[in-house]
Amino acid sequence: MHHLQIMETLGGDQRWFDRFFAYHSAVVYYWIVIIYYLISPKHSYHFMEMIEGHARDTYTEFILQNSEKLQEILPPRVACEYYMAKDLYMFDSF
Repeated sequence: MHHLQIMETLGGDQRWFDRFFAYHSAVVYYWIVIIYYLISPKHSYHFMEMIEGHARDTYTEFILQNSEKLQEILPPRVACEYYMAKDLYMFDSF
């Protein structure tokens, strides 16, 4: 969720379709993973690993293409709040 919010503050929320697609695809992804897990936990985890790998590659490409611009701006507030928090992974919330 925080990745989505950070990308939105960097300008990824300019078009309504982008926001609509991002939020709704996250819900669809969630339910696909749940159903897939019920069928095969092993394959579900592998699927999630592939998705996370793709996200890592996409973010890396974004950073490389925009590194100069990103160094000129302050980090988004949502990123500071998340990454500077004492309970980074929200373990205390559970």
